[in-house]
Amino acid sequence: MSGNVTNTKMMILHLLDIEKSKDALYGIALEIEDLASHVVLDCVITTSPMEAFADADIAILIASMPHLPGMERIDLLRANTKIFRETGEALEKVAKRSINVLVVANPCNTNALITMKYAPSICPSQFTGLSMLDHNRTVAQVADRFCKIMEHTALEFEADFERH
Repeated sequence: MSGNVTNTKMMILHLLDIEKSKDALYGIALEIEDLASHVVLDCVITTSPMEAFADADIAILIASMPHLPGMERIDLLRANTKIFRETGEALEKVAKRSINVLVVANPCNTNALITMKYAPSICPSQFTGLSMLDHNRTVAQVADRFCKIMEHTALEFEADFERH
């Protein structure tokens, strides 16, 4: 696997974050420069979705509102709706129509749907919610539960066997 997801030799990355976290992006840009200078031409640091998505070919949406202590699920959904509505509106206005959008921020399928709703001229098949983490967590929980059931059943069987 070459790691070349863009079919180009050089990329310009647009790093978007909220104003209070913008300084952290400079450190990330330095790490990218150190690790990927052979494929990254430049890193643009911005707090403006319009600037971040201007003529973008790919958008990877990794940040959302964290679930804070005391926060109800509806509060989290409202906060994320605002974030991903703004993202979708910016994509609609300034991104290439051929853009591919990968939503990683949880709940990724909900956030992908919100983004897609506000970018109606971008084909829905160009939006993907990366829910493999949720899938893996579910599989692990089912496996754990299954193992506990099997362990309990084996202990009952052993006890029945010893009684007879």
